This record gives sequence, structure tokens and C-alpha cells, in this order.
Amino acid sequence: MPQLQYVTPAWQDAGMVDGASTQWSDRETAAAYRRFAAAYPKYRETSHDLVSRARLEDARLVVDLCSGTGATTDAILDVLSASGRVLAVDRSAAMQAEARNVIHDPRVRYVVCSAEEFDRHAAEPVDAVVCNSAIWQTEMPATFAAARRALAPGGRLVFNVGGRFVRLPPVDQPARRTPSLFDLVRQYVILGPRPDRSPEMINQWVRDAGLVVAGSEVVAYESTVEEDRAWLSIPIIAGGFSTVPYAQWMDILEKAHQKVDKDRKSTIRWLVVTAEVR
Repeated sequence: MPQLQYVTPAWQDAGMVDGASTQWSDRETAAAYRRFAAAYPKYRETSHDLVSRARLEDARLVVDLCSGTGATTDAILDVLSASGRVLAVDRSAAMQAEARNVIHDPRVRYVVCSAEEFDRHAAEPVDAVVCNSAIWQTEMPATFAAARRALAPGGRLVFNVGGRFVRLPPVDQPARRTPSLFDLVRQYVILGPRPDRSPEMINQWVRDAGLVVAGSEVVAYESTVEEDRAWLSIPIIAGGFSTVPYAQWMDILEKAHQKVDKDRKSTIRWLVVTAEVR
């Protein structure tokens, strides 16, 4: 049996916003993230789900908050009218540089700024704010307040939080016949506890900002072993699960990959919230 190491994930809570911003600004991290998003469906699926909830067909101005390398911007453009526009906001110039290299649409304007102050860059009321995967890395109460300031009457804020970063209620699941890649990684590294934030806490922050919670649910997505392996290989993602050196983490990941059933699917749960200005 391998010797276990206890580590506290770098992304324990939203208090490490400044540290995360520095890491996301790394060009190699941004390029690795963009390659993953292009090769695997994780961010395309979550983006299209959020966009469908935002009701963007008649929108004039949509904010892609924490826009990253453009997966959600692409999904917004797919349903936006020819006269609609996207304000893509991210703290990382490196991430937006990757997006600019693949999205050449005059309807998109890129802004490098913090999520907590993005409303300063919206020259008119916004019809929707969509944030895929990253809102937990911001100071969420301040970000929700910025969304309330930016949104027009009837406008929507739609976002999600991955199950690793919110304490979701337990569910009964069928017994696993074989361990997942994550299970096998845990044979080598004991990860710290999940954050204390709950769906109820996040929804209350939304209400405190003056928005109405129109929907809050847990959604499950499936992923393959190869997608999980590729995602966990991105340096900043690896840092979210372990503080061991990256080379050691990749060695652990390789050992786990050798043992896992390659046909096994993983189920990842996400909190998805829709809020409105009424």
C-alpha cells in the first residue's frame, strides 16, 4: 500500500482569489486550458446548459463573466442575434489572448478586469450575465452585487459551481464495481475537506445582492477516464487538488491511470443557479 500524504488543496476557498489570478495569468496554463476545452466536452456541455437557462435569443448585451479561453463565449454567440453583443470579462490577459486567437467575431469585446467590478465596463444595462465554472474563485457576494448593478430589469444571472468547491447534499448512488481515477489518486494523496460553503449560503448571497433566485439545482455530467486525466494534468487544476510538486502529481496520476478501468465513466455534480432582476 502506498504511503499517504495529507495535503490541503490550494483552492480551499475563495479567499485565495489573488493567488488564483496570478496562476491563471501564466501563458502555459492558459494554453493548456484552451487545448483541454477544445479537445474535451466538459466546458462545452456546461456552457450550453447555462446559455439555455439564460434565454439569450433576444438579448442585446450579454456578459461572459470569467470568460477564460472562450468556450462560453462561443456558446453565447451560437444563439445570439446578429445585433447582439458579448462583453467577455476575465482577470487574466493570458486567458483572453487565447480566446482572441480562436474567436474572431466583431460582436465580442474583451475586458481584463476583476469580476467584482465588471459592471464598470458595461456602458448600458445588461440582459444576462453567464459565468461558467469560475464564480467560486471570486468574492461571490461582491460579484453578485456587481451583477445586480449591471443587469437590466428582467435580466438574468446564470452560473455554476463544481461539486469540488461547494458542499452538495449526499445522494444514494449504486455501488461502484471498479474505482474511478479520482478514487485511485486518493490512494496516494489524501485531499483536504471540501469548502464549508453550501448551496443555501450561495443562494442567500444572491438574495442579499437584490436578486431573486429563480432556480437552484444540482446537475450531473459524465466524463471519461481520458477527460478526467487530461483535466487533472492542467497545472493549475492539479494545484487545486494537491500541494505536492507538479512532477510528483503527474507520477501519481500516471500510476492511477495504469490501474483504472479505461471504460469507466465518472459522474461530476454541479450546483447551477439562475437568478433574476424583478
